[in-house]
Amino acid sequence: MKSVTEYHTDMDIQKRAFRILLREMGLAETLRFNMSYERGSGDYAKERYRYFKDTTVDELYDEILSRRKKKRATQ
Repeated sequence: MKSVTEYHTDMDIQKRAFRILLREMGLAETLRFNMSYERGSGDYAKERYRYFKDTTVDELYDEILSRRKKKRATQ
């Protein structure tokens, strides 16, 4: 087993761990593990209401289309 000092960064360790998980569990279970590990915090339903309470679905849709158009124009 390698010591922690043999790895240069935390990212190196994370990449190695991800490769091990892929090899041992496969892609689907590795992704499920990752999602369960990084769920986050807070109450999205409350936050979504606070951010979008005065916005219609049509307005959100138009905003998405507008941002996509701008992104394509800069690529």
